[in-house]
Order: sequence, then structure tokens, then C-alpha cells
Amino acid sequence: MKAFISYSHHDAEFLTALHQHLAALRRQNLLEAWTDREIDAGGVLDDEIAVAMNNANLFLLLVSSSFINSDYCYEKEFKKALEKHKLGKALIVPIIVRPCDWEIPELRQFKALPEDGKAVHSKHWHSMDEAFANIASGLRLMLENRKKKTETIQAPECLPSEEQVICGAKFARPDLPFAKELLDLILEHPNEDERGLTEILRDSPAGALYRAFIPNTTAAGAAPSIKKSLFRTAIAELLRLGWLLQPEGNDAVRIYELNPDTKEAAR
Repeated sequence: MKAFISYSHHDAEFLTALHQHLAALRRQNLLEAWTDREIDAGGVLDDEIAVAMNNANLFLLLVSSSFINSDYCYEKEFKKALEKHKLGKALIVPIIVRPCDWEIPELRQFKALPEDGKAVHSKHWHSMDEAFANIASGLRLMLENRKKKTETIQAPECLPSEEQVICGAKFARPDLPFAKELLDLILEHPNEDERGLTEILRDSPAGALYRAFIPNTTAAGAAPSIKKSLFRTAIAELLRLGWLLQPEGNDAVRIYELNPDTKEAAR
């Protein structure tokens, strides 16, 4: 995942420590973290930061009184993170680095690290290393669980094509109740330019359509409902019947699109 780290410059020492403790995740290609330290001399700060936030699908917030007091950190960076989160395009993980009053509903709704939201700089931890090791462990668990979730959505062995009629009647209505429900939502999507799916399933399984079935909870990411186990089966059924095209992208991001030939069949 691509992480944007938002922090107050008063907390620079915590950023340095966090960066070091994320080294193992970076070496395993589980995480790519960006901070304003990446901006070269002569770079336009606001432009570079805006690009990085647009590219990020994970926001790590180093929360302290300085962070909350900073209009740039809170009003610009955190609000952008909230906007992307509401669209299903980003996860938000607060990291409490110094004790502070962070009882703000829009911030408190997210499960924080370290464990139980105990600040890094507090008597709860024997050392800063212990606290950041706990943070790295929490992030690893979240990233590995998310990777497993994306890997469960695989294309079926039999993909729709003109020749593969043995797969089933092309454009027949699915028999599975959940596949029917999924297909109805897809066909109701109003933006024809997106062919019904490109945007609402982007970054599956965090896309808006997926979240219509699998509501978010206050975890360091999101916890799925019981319908999660049905989603893969429904997608496979719609692929088999030809309603969906074979997914594009890699294992981390699969983009499903409605087959344009289904326009007449859907009427």
C-alpha cells in the first residue's frame, strides 16, 4: 500500500523512529511510505503534497497536541484523508505519539495505534522502541489481512467468451441470490461512461460497491460482515455468465467492468 504520513514538524523525532521501524514492511513490499521529507529542493510544497495524498490509499496520522493544533495537518491533510476514506479509497490509522485530547469524533472513530491508543511517549511503554515495535506489528497485521482479502477474489477457471459456451448461457440471469443482488446494483449504477463498474469496484475490496455489502467498522482498516464469503462467489458467477469482463490489474487491485455487450440483455 502507499502510505501518506501526516505529522507536525514538532514531532519530527517520532517520524524518524517510525520510518526506521517500518523498514521490514518496506523490504517486503507491503508498504511504501511518503512524507514531505521526500520533496526535493525547489519543489512546490503544496503541489507535491497534493499529489502524494491523491496517490495514497493509507493515511498514517502522527497524533499529538501539535498535530491537532496544526491547521495544515488537521484541516488539509486529515480532511483529505477523510474524504478519500468516505469514498472507499483510503484507510486511516491514527498513531498517538504524545498524550493529548484527541476525543474528536471524526478522529476517534478510527482504531489507533499503539495498542489501546496508549501514546508512544508515555509511561505505558518501557522505551520508544517498544511502542514503535507495537505499531509496526499492528500495521503488519492490517496489511497482511488486507492482502489475504484481495487474494480471495480470484477469477474463476472458466472465463466468459464466445467459444466457452460450456461455461453457461451467456447473459442469463444468475441463480445465486447474492449474485442477483450484486447484478441489480451494478445495472442501477447511473454513470454509463464507467460501464457500471470501473469506479465503484476500483481498489477492490475497498470499493463503494463492495462496501455496500461489507460495512466498515472502527478497526485499523475495516472488518467485513458475513457477506464477505459470498462476494467472491457472486463475482465468479457474473464472470461465468458474461455479465462482467475478466478483471484487469494485479493481485492488489482488480478492476471489474460490466461487459458492454450486456446493454441489450439488461433491458
